[in-house]
Amino acid sequence: MLLYVASYTASLVAESDYGNECARFDADGNVAHNKISVVEVPLRNATQARVVSEPRFPQNDFRATPGFRGCHDITVFMELEKAAAACMGEGQIWDISDLENPRTIARVHNPNVEFFHSATFSYDGRRVIFGDEAGGGTQARCRETDPETLGALWFYDRRDLDVMDGTTVSPWRSSWKVPRVQEKLTEEQPREPNCTMHNFNTLPTKKGDVLVSSAYAAGTTMVDFSNVYRPKEVGHLDPEGANTWSSYWYNGHIFTNDGGRGVDIIKVRDRASSGARKLPYSNPQTQISLMR
Repeated sequence: MLLYVASYTASLVAESDYGNECARFDADGNVAHNKISVVEVPLRNATQARVVSEPRFPQNDFRATPGFRGCHDITVFMELEKAAAACMGEGQIWDISDLENPRTIARVHNPNVEFFHSATFSYDGRRVIFGDEAGGGTQARCRETDPETLGALWFYDRRDLDVMDGTTVSPWRSSWKVPRVQEKLTEEQPREPNCTMHNFNTLPTKKGDVLVSSAYAAGTTMVDFSNVYRPKEVGHLDPEGANTWSSYWYNGHIFTNDGGRGVDIIKVRDRASSGARKLPYSNPQTQISLMR
């Protein structure tokens, strides 16, 4: 098995007892974190796991801070031989036909996105979705005064990105953000809550394009983007005290991980999800079935 281990530094921290460190530059002064580690794990002897390559990817410094680079979340689509990577200041599409040496084939730039956090594909491979974690999960982004595009999902046609050279703004088809204003949490926690898109996945179906996403204080949302120019919400769970970190679809249910509530398992009955296939297993960041 090959593991793609992301490497990026969100802050400068001291070296730990385990030897890892998050310096933005190495001892020779080179940028340290515009890379991933490809780890090979022999399944019959996992103790022999080793790093087989450390491919690097072209990136700009995030917020013009020297050395502040790296990819946060990466989703691979095995049959497409492509990966979508959310790399703070930009999104990227990688060619992974050589699994040990992925390479950038498109760089996605969008002036409306504050922080490229997550990325995934539709199961037919036509669409790429990037999520904006504006505010970093702590700053208010769902007040009445906040722009409707701040902290949104952004929908792209993968064929558009395949011809991008990485130097211009990439052509998105649409965006969608939770429409519900979130009030302050409680008197004990009076901060304005964040409701940006965080971790999400798409439904394995040929009948349309649907995704499920966590949205921090706004809980969980389910969005139909079959009409990529007009995505629409078809359901949501917005419970009091939510701080939903991840929401993933699997075989007719949505499984959430919530720092305020623990785990919610949601049963879904809706026409938008009626054609979703059941899968023997699911890793939301490793898509394996191309459905056309």
